[in-house]
Amino acid sequence: MKNELQADDNVQGGKSLEDAPFVRRSTRLASKPPQQTTTKVTMSGLRRNPKRKASEAANELNHRLNSDELLDKALAPLSIKDVEEWEGWVELESEPAFFNIILRDLGVCNVKAQEIFTIDQDSLALLPQPVYGLIFLFQYLPGLEEESEEQDATGVWFANQTTSNACATVAMLNIVMNAQGIDLGEKLRAFKESTKDLNTALRGHQISKNNFIRTIHNSFTRRMDHLNADLCLENEASDAKTSTNHVPNTGDWTSVARPQIEGRMLQYEESQLSFNLLALCQSPLTAYSQTIAHAAASLQYLHKYTESLPAFKDLISAEKPPLDIEDESRLSDFNLTKTDIMNAHVPDTLQEKLKRPSFDTQSAYELHQELVVDVKAAMGEYRSELMAISDDEQRVKGRKKDYGPALHKWMKRLAEKGVLEEVIKAS
Repeated sequence: MKNELQADDNVQGGKSLEDAPFVRRSTRLASKPPQQTTTKVTMSGLRRNPKRKASEAANELNHRLNSDELLDKALAPLSIKDVEEWEGWVELESEPAFFNIILRDLGVCNVKAQEIFTIDQDSLALLPQPVYGLIFLFQYLPGLEEESEEQDATGVWFANQTTSNACATVAMLNIVMNAQGIDLGEKLRAFKESTKDLNTALRGHQISKNNFIRTIHNSFTRRMDHLNADLCLENEASDAKTSTNHVPNTGDWTSVARPQIEGRMLQYEESQLSFNLLALCQSPLTAYSQTIAHAAASLQYLHKYTESLPAFKDLISAEKPPLDIEDESRLSDFNLTKTDIMNAHVPDTLQEKLKRPSFDTQSAYELHQELVVDVKAAMGEYRSELMAISDDEQRVKGRKKDYGPALHKWMKRLAEKGVLEEVIKAS
């Protein structure tokens, strides 16, 4: 069975020019003033009608004031209210850090977006498991459309993309809504329940009009992003993005998805189109935390089992334990409690090793050292992942920074000092 579901990127466009709040102002600003009818005027007529020039001067002043007012509004920072009330969708770069923050803010727990560069089985095996789905984002061109096929999507929650620039968010929703064993959060659970009986197009429409989802998608926006979207400054025909989503349904879904994605990559590579491939998988923090718990539990089991070996206790007495299970504050750094470690399963292989007749003090010490290394390695991987999450947050902060007002003020000062004129003359 084919497990590919493709979102339609062109069911409904973005806001119309008539609806865009800044368009109407810009149109008035760009329109030419009414042309004066050419007539022969005598000097006496000029003296009898001095108000005409005053009126023209007033109109010019008002025009300039309106221009300054519009510029001030265009450079003003966005407020939370501005983002919530804007009905458009900003186009986001294909940056996994942005997708991770969107998932987190939507309320989805323990899911990570990770970019991958090859689709072979070995690369997929290196991803944090389980892999909930794959997203293939690519530049959309009408000439590359393929005829849709009837696909069995029984039991699959899927929504079409019905608004511009929402492809990444729609693609992620199509995956997490079908993933088993993850926490969607209260609001997404309610949204899934309210749309379960709708067809794919209506689900996409509900996403487009959902203020909670749209506001989180647009939380990265700057003022110019709004202006670009509202005024249609970007060429949507050539720059629009779309996606295909591959989610588990039955059987070995990756073996079905892989050749299809590889074929598309070859097709778009020949057309020199950009594309990105991302996987949604379980956050490795969960796996690292469990690894720490199992290794620490094994270490505790070893110490308890070797209480009858005083020589072993002497060997490790000077060593500081890698993780003190009595220190709840320390354990919380790795999202663990003492109960988690006490309840963690000790591998059968380790228990069998301790029961061997040949197990002695030296064997106990070597095993102790191995387990200490395992605990420290898992703790290091956990910290590295926390640093990666921190890097994601920094990228998002950088995306939100709006340097437009500062650049405008800088250019204005250069113009006042005549520097720009010198640059123009020199160029």
